[in-house]
Amino acid sequence: MLLDRLRGGTRQSLGESKAVARHILAHPELLPELFPAFETNDRVLISRAVDALEAVCAARPQLLQPYKRFILTLLGQFDFWEVREHVCLMLPQLSLTHDERLEAFEMVRQWLGDRSSIVRTFALQTMYDLARQDPALTDEAELELEKALRNGTPAMRARARILLGVKRGSNTLRRRERPQPSPGGYGNS
Repeated sequence: MLLDRLRGGTRQSLGESKAVARHILAHPELLPELFPAFETNDRVLISRAVDALEAVCAARPQLLQPYKRFILTLLGQFDFWEVREHVCLMLPQLSLTHDERLEAFEMVRQWLGDRSSIVRTFALQTMYDLARQDPALTDEAELELEKALRNGTPAMRARARILLGVKRGSNTLRRRERPQPSPGGYGNS
């Protein structure tokens, strides 16, 4: 069983999550075997299962399309930074309706208050990516990026500068041509 390959060790290690993801990519019918991990209290297993899910999503997002509701609801309820980081990477890769995009946007906006600077920075990127897909979100995304530019952690300020196209050290928001984000925002993790 795939979950047995993800058990044990510490949260700091990915174990066999990448190998499991490769196996699922070769045998997509095995993808549902990951989902029981999220019904456990095993934080290591959950972290590795979500890492495998994100790796599958990065390579073939259409495989996770039938599970987008699961990602938006159940995975969105976890308060582990390891899960939230991966959810941020997956959301922009899914084909979401306007209402689902709004739901995702509001969910990650809440994560701007997360304890983890990683989650807060990934949330900014996700908001930006969702706004690029849905112009109705652009003003709200820019507002949050501007707040991060003024009051965020160093990582949030750096990300906001990149996404807003603001020159380093500038006190004003002089926008340049905005860079195109890489697929998945930060790349694969």
